[in-house]
Amino acid sequence: MRTTLLSFIDDLGARGAETAFARKVGLRVVRWSRQRIRATAFQFARELEALGIAKGDRVLFWAANTPEWVAAFFGCLIRGVIVVPLDSQSVPGFVARVAEQTEPKLLLHRGDHSGDVDAHLHRIRLEELSEIVANRSADAYPAKDIDENDLVEIIYTSGTTGEPKGVCITHRNLLANITPLEQYVEKYIKWERFVHPIRLL
Repeated sequence: MRTTLLSFIDDLGARGAETAFARKVGLRVVRWSRQRIRATAFQFARELEALGIAKGDRVLFWAANTPEWVAAFFGCLIRGVIVVPLDSQSVPGFVARVAEQTEPKLLLHRGDHSGDVDAHLHRIRLEELSEIVANRSADAYPAKDIDENDLVEIIYTSGTTGEPKGVCITHRNLLANITPLEQYVEKYIKWERFVHPIRLL
């Protein structure tokens, strides 16, 4: 039975060569394998370590969902770093107010985002993540002292009135939703080979 989301990182290695994500970039389709997601997560965890970002620190995600986003999310999990994900369409003023509340150590953003967020905050363009971590080891990174009660993320509503309010989500909170789904799907796994791979939009 899963106790933290870190077990999903181990799962990525089971069918490492299979495509995890495919997305359109210009006129071509870019595919990320499960192994590439896993390896980039380990590399990003080492990048966080090099930046001095440790358990309990916050990283602001201000970008659309991409393979890089997922790899960075898992990298944060490995380090025990708390993710603060924001809609890529969030207005700069809202992002700045969230940043004031959460005091992030890093901003991961889409290329055209800069906004009114603290100019001294270290930034990484998500599109450049693979290049930035390329020199980091992709070997398994040992996660330490992570348990089910640790925070995974702080979710903010995108309301335009009043001060932003964040909801703190733990490993246990997320697994309370995921585990029943996994148990339900397990009954049908034996039939999956007839329609493999299943694609989700």
